[in-house]
Amino acid sequence: RAASRVGVTPPLPNQSPADYLARIARDSQNGLVLIFDHVEEALSDEVGRGADLGALLARVLDQGGSRMRVLLSVDDASFSRLDQLRDGGAGAALSASAWMTRPGLSQEDVSEVLERTAIQSGTFFETGLAGAVAADLCRAGRCRPLDLQLVARAIVDLRLTSVRKYQRS
Repeated sequence: RAASRVGVTPPLPNQSPADYLARIARDSQNGLVLIFDHVEEALSDEVGRGADLGALLARVLDQGGSRMRVLLSVDDASFSRLDQLRDGGAGAALSASAWMTRPGLSQEDVSEVLERTAIQSGTFFETGLAGAVAADLCRAGRCRPLDLQLVARAIVDLRLTSVRKYQRS
């Protein structure tokens, strides 16, 4: 479904995932942002999934060119193991990348970001919705910025502008 939203045809028979993702980047109007979440899972095994992910990244970035962007989300404890991606062939692509770490957001920060975003975008949010979403996102601790972005986008796309609609979803 996501590919059809950007006007890209489904993968061709026997087309590799890397070739398909590169084609989406080339064919889409604005390029492609590829998000890899929980990268630490690939980096923590002993069967070389980190190197496999590095090989996939190298191929996708090489074929996708300047229209491809990659966001890797990894926990702090695994950040030092990102060199496994380089070992898989993604060294050149990764050396030209920007690296940053971002700590999780507190419940108050999440609520404030949601309220500010609603005001700036002109989207109506019922009183208490930002707090309810923030409480859910921070239930297990601090909220990752990526999670906040994905949830906020879903709320806007699905028009979950009241606490009742949000809780039912």
